[in-house]
Amino acid sequence: MREPGTTLITGIVRMGLINQLKNKIEYQINAATYDPKAEQYAKDAAVRKALEEKQAKDDAAAKKDADAAAAEAKKKAEADAAAAKAAAEAETFSAGRMTKRALSYTAWILFGFAIFAGAVWGMSLAVNLNVYKDLPYKILYAVYGFIFFILVIPYSMLYRWMWLGKKPRYYSLLPMIPRRLEHPITIALFSWLSYKPDEFMQQ
Repeated sequence: MREPGTTLITGIVRMGLINQLKNKIEYQINAATYDPKAEQYAKDAAVRKALEEKQAKDDAAAKKDADAAAAEAKKKAEADAAAAKAAAEAETFSAGRMTKRALSYTAWILFGFAIFAGAVWGMSLAVNLNVYKDLPYKILYAVYGFIFFILVIPYSMLYRWMWLGKKPRYYSLLPMIPRRLEHPITIALFSWLSYKPDEFMQQ
């Protein structure tokens, strides 16, 4: 029967031999398969691929910048051409262009006047409908009628007059002062603000 110490030593020696044999086998395999040229070729291929990818990115960025510059140049050229054409047309007299411009200005002036006239009419209708109220309320109705004349005019002319049969009574343009003026100067200046109260004001 072997002693325990001898068995342990024997096992250790065997393990050492096995490890040496394993390392030798791995070394022989590595030595048989190692190819310095192939390894260098693989490294060079990786470097070339990285350079090609970088070059492709640089080319794409350069193309994008060139396209943007070309688009900006085209836009500027078109703007310059339009400005040059406008300047040439301005220097050249054209009866048709002058007539068109005059008609355009006239149409805008008439449109603005129509809006203002409608606002004044709406203000007058709103105050005349509420002529029996106190002065602060009349002022509020005047502002309301001026701003919302597009609602006041149909309400007064269509709904009240055409539908309900209540013809709007007209006291003055803005009946704010409940008395008739007598002095010629005050009549000339403020007749559009004065009116004579009657029994029909609250109808």
